[in-house]
Amino acid sequence: MSTVPRLRVGVVGCGLVAQVMHLHYLRELSERFEVTALCDLSPAALHFASRLHPAAQTFERWEDLLAEPPDVVMVLVPGSHAPVAVAAAQAGAHVFVEKPMCLSEAEGREMITAAEHASVRLMVGYMKRYDPAYEELERTLDRAAVRFARITTLESPLEPYVAHYPLGRGGIDPALAAQLAEDDARRVTVAVGDLGPLARQAYRTSILDSMIHELNAVRGLLGEPDELLFSDVWGDPTGITATLRFGDTEAVFTWVDLPGIARYEQELEKLLTDLALKSRAIRDLEAKK
Repeated sequence: MSTVPRLRVGVVGCGLVAQVMHLHYLRELSERFEVTALCDLSPAALHFASRLHPAAQTFERWEDLLAEPPDVVMVLVPGSHAPVAVAAAQAGAHVFVEKPMCLSEAEGREMITAAEHASVRLMVGYMKRYDPAYEELERTLDRAAVRFARITTLESPLEPYVAHYPLGRGGIDPALAAQLAEDDARRVTVAVGDLGPLARQAYRTSILDSMIHELNAVRGLLGEPDELLFSDVWGDPTGITATLRFGDTEAVFTWVDLPGIARYEQELEKLLTDLALKSRAIRDLEAKK
């Protein structure tokens, strides 16, 4: 039996990703974590989460949850994570946020600064970094030998991956929903300016909600990119193509939304100095979040 005290966890955002993943994992790891607080604007989502963790207090406002901060705050809301993450760090709690970390560089820097000043941990849930295939590739990859990388993602509908889960879904007050949407749009403007509706949608949905995983995975293997050489958004948007330079290595990212298929697929391929050593490194890295 473990003698390490359990970490007290507060969950802010009890929607889809919490119901499909985090709430179940926290219960499975109950010898290490104790969910003491749950927060959501949706009564239905909050009720669902309470059934999994009946001993936890429930809150509608995250500010009330932080009045007596737990050891760890998990920020799983669909909008910006920055306000909750910064406040939780300032209250002395370690912070885990779902992807994307934030909606702009300014938000990210604010979150990092808050965590550093409070001497707490701040972690972003890029789970692909912990896939066994990825870890093996990271361990064995000779970065200097990689001349070219090709990353292709075939995005498919979410429903087939969550239809078998009993979910507690319910709306929130329409006026509040409108306020949150307006806040989200304002934060996107801070991030990318007024680039037009197509580019804004591609940034907020395709890139931050999906393609961010691919970008993060390649950064873990090749380091930070030196230059964006090319980018294109096409469709409405149904596709994004981008070429980035990592030192002497060029990486071509292609993300395509294919609503007619029911299988998400991601492929990361590296071409070494000797093209005969072409290897398919990761296929179907992760079914769907």
